[in-house]
Amino acid sequence: PEDPPEEWFFQWEGQRVFFCDWGWYVMDSSNASWREYWAEEVLRQLRTNAADGVFMDSLVPPNYYGGDRFDPNLPVVDQTFEKAWSSRIEDLIAYGQEGELAEYYLIPNVGIWVIGRDMTDYSGADGVMVEGFGRGTDGEYFSAQEGDWQIQMDRILYMVGLDKIILLEQYVDKENVEDRLFLLGSYLLVKGHHTYLNFEFSTE
Repeated sequence: PEDPPEEWFFQWEGQRVFFCDWGWYVMDSSNASWREYWAEEVLRQLRTNAADGVFMDSLVPPNYYGGDRFDPNLPVVDQTFEKAWSSRIEDLIAYGQEGELAEYYLIPNVGIWVIGRDMTDYSGADGVMVEGFGRGTDGEYFSAQEGDWQIQMDRILYMVGLDKIILLEQYVDKENVEDRLFLLGSYLLVKGHHTYLNFEFSTE
């Protein structure tokens, strides 16, 4: 709506939280009025487009993007803050699996999914999309010492074990065969009945 209620916005230090990189505000997904609006709008779009499901983009505790990327700044590391956001996310997923929305698939984007302290439980969803599968940016592989590759693979395997839909995405240089084979090999290690690998070459 053109003039959304103030209660819909997540408040930090007494004000709305703006994500400077992408130009949007963080919403309070636990607010009942916002949820009702969200559900009605999502159902309208699903029916209009004869869609099969809902892709919930960027559904992670917001400070995982970096606290200084928000105005006002969010805490860089704060277990209490992050636990509260994990609970909000889990509750929103449960809400999205009720009523008329239950007829549709619900797939959150969990990002790169390697933050070790992340306790968010996505098992209530129909699956997940991992944006940044197998490595970080082109030429920057996860650190073996820090165990990021193992963390990501273990989390994916857990969801595969629950027979969830897994969408694995990575941005690649189509000329870099070695890189593509590494990602393909990683995919084969976690492949289940509904596991898909997407290589993106360009926007075209």
